[in-house]
Amino acid sequence: MAGRIPWNRGKKCMLILLVIGLAIGGAVFAWLQQPQYASPVVSREPQNPLFYDGQFHNQVVQPVLAGRQNVLVAWYRFIFTKVAGAVPEQPLPSVKTDLHQLDKNRNVVIWMGHSSYFIQLEGKRFLVDPVFSDNASPVPGTNRPFPGSNMYRAGDIPAIDYLLITHDHWDHLDYPTIDALRAKIGHIIAPTGVGSYFARWGFAPDDISEGGWFSRIDRDDLAIHILPAQHFSGRLLKRNQTLWASFALITAQHRLYLGGDSGYGAHFKAIGEQLGGLIWRSSSAGSTTPTGLTFI
Repeated sequence: MAGRIPWNRGKKCMLILLVIGLAIGGAVFAWLQQPQYASPVVSREPQNPLFYDGQFHNQVVQPVLAGRQNVLVAWYRFIFTKVAGAVPEQPLPSVKTDLHQLDKNRNVVIWMGHSSYFIQLEGKRFLVDPVFSDNASPVPGTNRPFPGSNMYRAGDIPAIDYLLITHDHWDHLDYPTIDALRAKIGHIIAPTGVGSYFARWGFAPDDISEGGWFSRIDRDDLAIHILPAQHFSGRLLKRNQTLWASFALITAQHRLYLGGDSGYGAHFKAIGEQLGGLIWRSSSAGSTTPTGLTFI
């Protein structure tokens, strides 16, 4: 009859669509086998009050969206709405420091764009949340850095005593950067679960230390405190399977706080009460604090 697709032709079309679907599914599956898409392996802590309902939580639960905003509407506005002044019209003014020529005994903090920092403290070198790739996202070509904030590459980095990772978001934990730095990394410090990424990426277990909030790691006359933060985690569809954190580096001469991506909350007061005075913010470029740290 007119308008009806012959049975044989219909079967052929269905077979073609099935083959195309399988090919796309196979390609997506193969793509997701790359190391950067690895899932964390976390040993659950029944006694940890932060972990319940199958995920980690902040000490004070805050809504993701204020008021009655719809999640889909919020994502649409985030992706498609242009906000005046949100994107710099010119490359950010910046000066690149030759880290290989830097005196290791000089105490410095160098901002490398977004949340990446290079720190020298009493003869030890630290790298915090390094992202030297051209994008920080599971989707290639998206979430690109502003020009001027991405001057550094793995080759610019000397040997690092400690790599600190605050949480597992793509703009803080970047596999291509980690892989390129692999031979330069001494010891890795991360909150609960984040260290499992490094184990899956082939780093030796003895080179990885992780812990919950208010845990402390003592090495080389240095106390590294893993501290609370108000944030969340997740790299693909599942959220909050690993913990997020801030850090404090405390030596006999210096007390440095690294806030990570934390929002404001009562945890700041708790940190201050437990650890005492800390350097809470960097000074202007090139100036020196009373404790002898230069911020470049």
